[in-house]
Amino acid sequence: MKRNNYKMVFKSVVPYKNFITPHVEGYSGNEKYAIELSSGLWLDGKIVYGVTVVDIEKMENSHDLSKCFFDKDCANSYIDELLNS
Repeated sequence: MKRNNYKMVFKSVVPYKNFITPHVEGYSGNEKYAIELSSGLWLDGKIVYGVTVVDIEKMENSHDLSKCFFDKDCANSYIDELLNS
């Protein structure tokens, strides 16, 4: 599936912006997940990154797999783990 298709799948399940991380950094995915990486400001003014995961088979937000990080490299490493699972 192409990157734009992951975005379309993601947006069909999660059509709204996250109020903590409203700035979309990008989309990725595999046969199991459509993933959005986004960023914003935490309550103390630090940058926070959100990884939101959609289960493609169930077509639902996978809240248990979605996480936030204060380091972009850690967020990307987590995404890599999901993509290779």
